[in-house]
Amino acid sequence: MARKKPNQNDATAPTAATAVAGGEASAEAKTKNKKTKENKKKKASSDVRHISASKIVYTAATGTEYQIDVEKMCQKNLLKGTLRAIVYKPVLGDSSAWYYDATW
Repeated sequence: MARKKPNQNDATAPTAATAVAGGEASAEAKTKNKKTKENKKKKASSDVRHISASKIVYTAATGTEYQIDVEKMCQKNLLKGTLRAIVYKPVLGDSSAWYYDATW
Protein backbone atom coordinates (compact mmCIF):
# COMPACT_ATOMS: atom_id res chain seq x y z
CA MET A 1 0.00 0.00 0.00
CA ALA A 2 1.42 3.39 -0.99
CA ARG A 3 2.00 5.92 1.74
CA LYS A 4 0.29 9.27 1.20
CA LYS A 5 2.53 12.31 1.45
CA PRO A 6 1.16 15.01 3.75
CA ASN A 7 -0.17 18.11 2.08
CA GLN A 8 1.38 21.38 3.27
CA ASN A 9 -2.10 22.82 3.70
CA ASP A 10 -3.17 19.78 5.74
CA ALA A 11 -3.69 20.70 9.42
CA THR A 12 -2.54 17.23 10.48
CA ALA A 13 0.75 17.44 8.59
CA PRO A 14 3.77 17.44 10.93
CA THR A 15 5.67 20.69 11.17
CA ALA A 16 9.19 21.42 12.33
CA ALA A 17 7.85 22.62 15.69
CA THR A 18 5.86 19.46 16.43
CA ALA A 19 7.89 16.69 14.86
CA VAL A 20 11.41 15.38 14.88
CA ALA A 21 13.11 12.66 12.88
CA GLY A 22 11.15 9.45 13.32
CA GLY A 23 7.77 11.24 13.42
CA GLU A 24 7.54 11.62 17.21
CA ALA A 25 6.52 14.88 18.85
CA SER A 26 9.30 16.87 20.49
CA ALA A 27 9.60 17.09 24.27
CA GLU A 28 8.57 20.75 24.14
CA ALA A 29 5.38 19.92 22.21
CA LYS A 30 4.55 17.10 24.66
CA THR A 31 4.98 19.42 27.65
CA LYS A 32 2.77 22.08 26.07
CA ASN A 33 0.10 19.47 25.27
CA LYS A 34 0.20 18.14 28.85
CA LYS A 35 -0.22 21.66 30.32
CA THR A 36 -3.19 22.32 28.01
CA LYS A 37 -4.89 19.12 29.18
CA GLU A 38 -4.29 20.04 32.84
CA ASN A 39 -5.79 23.52 32.31
CA LYS A 40 -8.89 22.00 30.69
CA LYS A 41 -9.33 19.68 33.67
CA LYS A 42 -9.09 22.62 36.09
CA LYS A 43 -11.71 24.60 34.16
CA ALA A 44 -14.08 21.66 33.93
CA SER A 45 -13.92 20.65 37.57
CA SER A 46 -15.87 22.35 40.32
CA ASP A 47 -15.41 22.55 44.07
CA VAL A 48 -18.30 20.99 46.03
CA ARG A 49 -18.74 21.25 49.81
CA HIS A 50 -21.54 19.74 51.89
CA ILE A 51 -22.81 22.21 54.49
CA SER A 52 -25.82 20.24 55.77
CA ALA A 53 -27.89 17.16 54.96
CA SER A 54 -29.83 18.99 52.26
CA LYS A 55 -27.44 21.78 51.19
CA ILE A 56 -24.22 21.97 49.22
CA VAL A 57 -22.07 24.87 48.07
CA TYR A 58 -20.19 24.59 44.82
CA THR A 59 -17.84 26.82 42.90
CA ALA A 60 -18.55 26.90 39.18
CA ALA A 61 -15.79 26.97 36.56
CA THR A 62 -16.35 30.75 36.32
CA GLY A 63 -15.49 31.17 40.01
CA THR A 64 -19.05 31.97 41.10
CA GLU A 65 -20.26 30.18 44.25
CA TYR A 66 -23.75 28.70 44.42
CA GLN A 67 -25.68 27.09 47.24
CA ILE A 68 -28.06 24.28 46.29
CA ASP A 69 -30.87 23.40 48.71
CA VAL A 70 -32.43 20.10 47.61
CA GLU A 71 -35.09 20.30 50.32
CA LYS A 72 -36.43 23.61 48.95
CA MET A 73 -35.32 22.76 45.37
CA CYS A 74 -33.57 26.08 44.78
CA GLN A 75 -30.18 27.44 43.80
CA LYS A 76 -28.80 30.62 45.36
CA ASN A 77 -25.98 32.73 43.90
CA LEU A 78 -23.98 33.58 47.03
CA LEU A 79 -22.47 36.75 45.55
CA LYS A 80 -25.67 38.30 44.18
CA GLY A 81 -28.22 36.59 46.42
CA THR A 82 -30.44 35.63 43.48
CA LEU A 83 -32.59 32.50 43.74
CA ARG A 84 -33.55 30.09 40.96
CA ALA A 85 -35.90 27.13 41.23
CA ILE A 86 -34.62 23.66 40.36
CA VAL A 87 -37.21 22.11 38.04
CA TYR A 88 -37.61 18.57 36.69
CA LYS A 89 -39.05 18.20 33.23
CA PRO A 90 -39.80 14.79 31.71
CA VAL A 91 -38.73 14.48 28.09
CA LEU A 92 -40.21 12.14 25.49
CA GLY A 93 -38.79 8.65 25.77
CA ASP A 94 -36.76 7.51 28.73
CA SER A 95 -34.90 10.77 29.35
CA SER A 96 -35.49 13.63 31.69
CA ALA A 97 -34.01 17.06 32.24
CA TRP A 98 -33.20 19.19 35.27
CA TYR A 99 -32.83 22.93 34.87
CA TYR A 100 -32.81 26.20 36.82
CA ASP A 101 -35.88 28.40 36.37
CA ALA A 102 -34.95 32.08 36.72
CA THR A 103 -38.61 33.22 36.78
CA TRP A 104 -39.17 31.70 40.23
